[in-house]
Amino acid sequence: MDEYELELCPFCGNKAQVRYTGCGSGSHGYTSNILMRSKAGFVICLKCGCRTPIHNKVSRAINKWNMRADSGVTAQEWISVKDRLPKNNEIVIICTDKNFIYAGELIRDTWFLDNDSWTATVTHWMPLPQPPKGE
Repeated sequence: MDEYELELCPFCGNKAQVRYTGCGSGSHGYTSNILMRSKAGFVICLKCGCRTPIHNKVSRAINKWNMRADSGVTAQEWISVKDRLPKNNEIVIICTDKNFIYAGELIRDTWFLDNDSWTATVTHWMPLPQPPKGE
């Protein structure tokens, strides 16, 4: 059994998994029950697919995944489209009924991604975070 703990996904709150790369594993990676922290890999949420970049040591990916736990950043809550809709033409983060997450905007009664209308069912949304402050 692996000897590490992963924080829950910062976006959907579900479990994550370590995936190792190399040996023809492709972009999805492979899992292992052997501790292989020195191998290349990434961490991925099992529900929404949020993931870290591939790191040359999976221990670095684990550290990056868990790093944000005490960052002092307040997480925003998802808003159900049944409760409230964003303002017209406001770009927001959206979540679909299949738990895919995108940036999009609602124009009249139609959701748009990259200026194309979109037919997926949007269930939740949240405002975009503020951009980083200049140094």
